[in-house]
Amino acid sequence: SWISNLEQQTKKIHFRLQIAPELERQLRELSPKVTGHLLALVREGTANIVKHSKATEALISLQPFPTQPIISNSGGTPSTSKAILIIRDNGRGLNIGELWDEDQKNHFGLSSMQHRAESIGGTFSLQSAPGQGTELQIRFPLE
Repeated sequence: SWISNLEQQTKKIHFRLQIAPELERQLRELSPKVTGHLLALVREGTANIVKHSKATEALISLQPFPTQPIISNSGGTPSTSKAILIIRDNGRGLNIGELWDEDQKNHFGLSSMQHRAESIGGTFSLQSAPGQGTELQIRFPLE
């Protein structure tokens, strides 16, 4: 069945999840629309890793952006106005030039991810090279 097939594929990949503790309060306060898009971005990104990457390791990370610590004079919990979602794998990578030259419908997942990022006021970027793994970065506002 497709479930056992998915289990076989995901067993080969060690997924790690990192969420910066200082973002937890702000992430809980995000609108359902933003939360829904972020979850869909993670789902699509991890599905691409499972289906295409031949990776053994993957990371899903949510960090403040820019990533330098924010110093708070008030002594309270520092807050940041933006965050970055990173989805990275150590798989076979891809040639980005060829990716965008090919028929766009083959890469509907990536254009859909870009559209989702933009619909929550964010930006989407993809970094990859053959044999170097792939990294997706979605920067988005926390307001």
